[in-house]
Amino acid sequence: MTVMASVCVLLQQKPDWATAKQVLGDAGFLKRLVQFDKNNLPDKVYNKLKKYTKHADFTPDKVGTVSVACKSMCEWVLALERYNEVYKMVKPKQRRVEEAKEALHLAQKNLAQKQSSLSKIQDHLKLLQQQYQDSVNQRESLKERKKTTALRIQRASVLISALADEKVRWAESVKVLDFKLQGLVGDTLVSAAAVAYLGAFTAKYRRELILKWEERCRVAEIPISEEYELVKIIADANQVLQWQNEGLPTDTLSTENAIFVKKGRKWPLLIDPQGQAS
Repeated sequence: MTVMASVCVLLQQKPDWATAKQVLGDAGFLKRLVQFDKNNLPDKVYNKLKKYTKHADFTPDKVGTVSVACKSMCEWVLALERYNEVYKMVKPKQRRVEEAKEALHLAQKNLAQKQSSLSKIQDHLKLLQQQYQDSVNQRESLKERKKTTALRIQRASVLISALADEKVRWAESVKVLDFKLQGLVGDTLVSAAAVAYLGAFTAKYRRELILKWEERCRVAEIPISEEYELVKIIADANQVLQWQNEGLPTDTLSTENAIFVKKGRKWPLLIDPQGQAS
């Protein structure tokens, strides 16, 4: 009866003989034992259970001398009691493990987001570095052209001295070229940024951004023309004239839009209800 009373306690039934007979007579008794929820049983149940398990006769060997079936149930009761003692020690650790797993998951998710952002920044940096390298290459090319021009001027000094007007014109050309070279890096940098970013903005906002970029160049001591003009720096005058002859409006905004379409690396989105772009 002690074994059955302890089983009734675990099943949260009255620990009396009438209830024990009813429990044993239940066709699903074994299934209840197999599917017993050992993790969510209240502590008060295990405290009541000790009233029976602390008896010296509550051992599988002694119970087995009376009933083999009760011996198995005695082993089951004692196993649950030992499991509960271990579970009480392990449960807080399991909770900490779950919390650590959750923290790790959040950290990994955050890391993935940061890595994605870093990848985009690195790609953008590579693009800017390439644009800068293109500007440097263009500058070196212009330096070589300057050297070649200076050599030609030297070789033609006799002719230039004989033609005073030509000499003055050549001298002015050299001055203009020197002046342009002084601001080449900043002009090219601002022009590249304009082509890359300003296409979607209004004329007023474009001008505001260009003025800010010019100021940033001067603060960073990057040489830039005193009177920077995007159209004059990046567009060919003959090409602009041809566009205007073909119907492009003569205002600065339309000319800049044509430059962005021509110079941009990606296919542009054109809002063109009049069909001028074709």
